[in-house]
Amino acid sequence: MRVLQGSINEKRYIRDAENNVLVCTQDSTFRQGDETFIHDNLGFHKIGNNGEELAISLHLYSPPFGECRIWNDETSESSMSGMCNYFSEYGHLIGTSRK
Repeated sequence: MRVLQGSINEKRYIRDAENNVLVCTQDSTFRQGDETFIHDNLGFHKIGNNGEELAISLHLYSPPFGECRIWNDETSESSMSGMCNYFSEYGHLIGTSRK
């Protein structure tokens, strides 16, 4: 993820299976020009704009994935959400794929 404008807050979590909750392990704010990444072995994460200024971020996923697990908050049950993958060539959309 790269922050193009404003600031983005990221919280990283690990799952506490015994209590069936997510535990925050890191709380960071990234500003314009900053970059960060997440990998499945680093846990789960939540990103958002906690400020009043417009924030714009760019996210690249490699390899693309068809669905991901989401939580509304740290104590809620998870659910699956479908992702839509867009493919472009030289800036022109050449197709979409739903896995």
